[in-house]
Amino acid sequence: MKSKWIAPILIAAAGIARLSSADIVWPADGAWQELKIGANKYFDTRGDQSPSSIDLIGDAASYSAGFFSLVENGDITGGVTNDAFMFRMRVGGESGNYVWQAHLDTDGDSSNVEYIFQLVQSGNPGSQGVKLIKTTVGGTTLGDIAVDSKAAADWSGSLTLYSRWTAVPGSATDFYVDFAIPWSEFTAITGVSSLQEIRAVLATSSTHAGINKDAPLGGSLSTQISDALSASIPEPTVVTLLLGAGGGILASRRIFKRKPEDEDEQQR
Repeated sequence: MKSKWIAPILIAAAGIARLSSADIVWPADGAWQELKIGANKYFDTRGDQSPSSIDLIGDAASYSAGFFSLVENGDITGGVTNDAFMFRMRVGGESGNYVWQAHLDTDGDSSNVEYIFQLVQSGNPGSQGVKLIKTTVGGTTLGDIAVDSKAAADWSGSLTLYSRWTAVPGSATDFYVDFAIPWSEFTAITGVSSLQEIRAVLATSSTHAGINKDAPLGGSLSTQISDALSASIPEPTVVTLLLGAGGGILASRRIFKRKPEDEDEQQR
């Protein structure tokens, strides 16, 4: 059970990106949370991959190459609302026919990853989309990661609904690429019940079946997965859409796990 609101921070309705009558509620730029590796921001060397749209951009001290968010009631499809789990990657240019990936460790074993969550813009239109697929080879190096290229994804969503590109404010070159999945779908497939169970390796590729372009942290495809994993995703600030007569606004709050005795206390 989720906690009561704690010090909500209201964000202007202009921060809500709407794509259609059935769309993702994307967080404002300041509401995304940075991925970390140790005490550093999750980073990568600028200019170590081309074209620029598949070049991960981040600095260990200044700004992250990777972000995540969990938006409550953020996936709105056919009048049914769900929480939406999403990743954001900072890259050096806009779009292209490539693949942007978050390789996910969900079992606590740092030598391999169990799933690839990715935005696929390569291949024929029928193969494109936002996809979650279980790995057939999970490690132990980045170059070892593979999925069955002929297997159907465990979950697939449309490019229009579940992804977007936006220019990075203050940068003449960089873009954010965002992709999302309903949290209920993600947990049903992976068995994950908490964001803290997840660690990620960000990468880019020309194929959805593995990594063949940019590896993170200035590494290469021979880098050990254990050396490229982010820190565990922390208990999040959840961004919630509030609807009222004056339109929509976003509010941030913290989630805390409540002990059973806390729940009993509330019922008295």
